[in-house]
Amino acid sequence: MKNRIFVLVGLTVAAFAILLALGTNVSNKTRHKNGFSRSIIHLSPTLTTELPFIDEVRNVCGSYDEWIFIETATVGKLYKFSSQSHTLDTVIIPMPKIAGFAHAFSTEVLYPFVYINSSYARCQIRYNLLNAQVDTMQLLTGGFTNAVMLHNGDVVVKAIDTPSFNSKFKKVAAASRQILVEKNLSPELGDAGITLDGKLSYDPSLGLLVYVCYYNNQITCFDTTLKKVYNSRTIDTVKFSPVGLKKTSSYVSFAKPPFTINAYSTVAAGRLYVKSLLNADDETTDNDHTVIDVYSVTDGRYSGSFYLPKPKKQVPLFKIYNDRVIVLSKHLLSIYSLNLKQLPT
Repeated sequence: MKNRIFVLVGLTVAAFAILLALGTNVSNKTRHKNGFSRSIIHLSPTLTTELPFIDEVRNVCGSYDEWIFIETATVGKLYKFSSQSHTLDTVIIPMPKIAGFAHAFSTEVLYPFVYINSSYARCQIRYNLLNAQVDTMQLLTGGFTNAVMLHNGDVVVKAIDTPSFNSKFKKVAAASRQILVEKNLSPELGDAGITLDGKLSYDPSLGLLVYVCYYNNQITCFDTTLKKVYNSRTIDTVKFSPVGLKKTSSYVSFAKPPFTINAYSTVAAGRLYVKSLLNADDETTDNDHTVIDVYSVTDGRYSGSFYLPKPKKQVPLFKIYNDRVIVLSKHLLSIYSLNLKQLPT
């Protein structure tokens, strides 16, 4: 039990530290030549909406029709924003009392269901927005990060096994509760997955999952049976980010803060969008924009890059819905319209 607490608390602290670091990490690598170039496509994003919040917002967790759902730092509290009428409603989910559930959680909306997965409690709460029914499901995967919902209600996580500290992708079937474990996606490094930590996304249009590493240029794509489709790399040249580790029998952490290469990623309609922190050799060193590199989900091929304005104190979260980019800062949601059809297919 003590091992479990140390590992999960470490993961929780690391998750918040990573979120902060991804937004603020600066290095000479961003200013000097890094051995690659970008193909910039000028999409001319237009700011259409700015929505301030008093309380902290953490993620754009789903959309349905005109509605955009926004996760807050309070478990079970969501905002529902209409992109047509610009009205904002609050959704309060009646949360069952589950020890430690709020310590580390993520929310995802697949209408009409809201899924809240807690890596600390190893449990999922499902809430029906139509009839207010609440269901719970234990996630017997071990401690995990990167919970991603599939269209059929199954959930894929990056789980940490103890005492080996190896990190593996696992899928929990909603209907049978059976757990499927990957066989050849993740190397066994015994580091609780932090060296190759990254962002997992799911593209329902293709039935593919994409994992983009934070600290190097690795991309791994696999299907919903956890079978590898391809390994690829982002356009930068950072194949390995040397990071020292501190490790005991019950805890793994970085010896010093690692440098972030890819701060955030998301997928939409067959495209992978990656926020890179590195300047290309053919770019200027100004810091007034955010660069988004675009890849094909199908094969990992790079198709171009575009710029977004950079808000002050930006948390590196964004989502793509149709021809809109939704950028989330700690207390501000900004919506940009742009013509993504200009991107090469």
